[in-house]
Amino acid sequence: ANQVLINSGEKLSWGTQGAVSIEGSTGSNQMEFRTNSTDVMIIDSSGNVGVGTASPVAPLQIEKASNTTLALSNSGSVTSGTRGEIAVYNSSISTCAAIKAVVDTSGTADNVGTDLTFFTRAIGGSLTQKMVINGSGNVIIGNTAVDNPNSLTKVLEIENGGTVGVILNDSRDAPMGLENRGAVFHLTYNTNSRLVVNGASGNVGIGTTSPTAKLQVEMNASSSFHSFFQNNNVSGYGAGFQSYSGVQVYFYDTGGNIGSIT
Repeated sequence: ANQVLINSGEKLSWGTQGAVSIEGSTGSNQMEFRTNSTDVMIIDSSGNVGVGTASPVAPLQIEKASNTTLALSNSGSVTSGTRGEIAVYNSSISTCAAIKAVVDTSGTADNVGTDLTFFTRAIGGSLTQKMVINGSGNVIIGNTAVDNPNSLTKVLEIENGGTVGVILNDSRDAPMGLENRGAVFHLTYNTNSRLVVNGASGNVGIGTTSPTAKLQVEMNASSSFHSFFQNNNVSGYGAGFQSYSGVQVYFYDTGGNIGSIT
């Protein structure tokens, strides 16, 4: 095949010599692209492309002194579907993960309202949407649109066909969680439910996961109060409830127990 040979280190220039040019070197095995007498892009011997850097450490590295921006733009008006996408593929040209900017359809679509959607693929599964940040700033995990019966201004929604929750894990202790188990709210410590609210009945349980009253408190220890009430502004005064061989109500002052009701 025909080819044009240029000696190593020589430039292919336009206009003023070297101002706008392409230079290749057999010594460094890289190509340099120059505009306005400044190197703006190189392809190094590993095939890495550097824009604004002479030493790219990834297949594509873009560097700037400040406000480095990678822009994806559409030349025309997009009022439906996807505006832009960043996708990760495997060697079989199958999409493994993606981030898409899609038109916000919560109202009348225009050329600017946009949702940001996140797609992942489970082992043996297909690419599915897992999270969306919609144009209003709501975050939805496991659903495509927000369920907001109380018309909250901002919402974090997590949806699943089974139990769903948030785990708050302090590495110094056991994790705590906020869980929805079949419309029953659980505040958990490790594997134990510390507080339960039944969404349908409104019953609240402490020490029990099946409260049958508006507030049901259960304890195994006979020497402890189920509930204790004290005014922090009047130290030493209070009232406690204890259930052991019958329900007892105790009253306290600074001198100790001043009475009880059985």
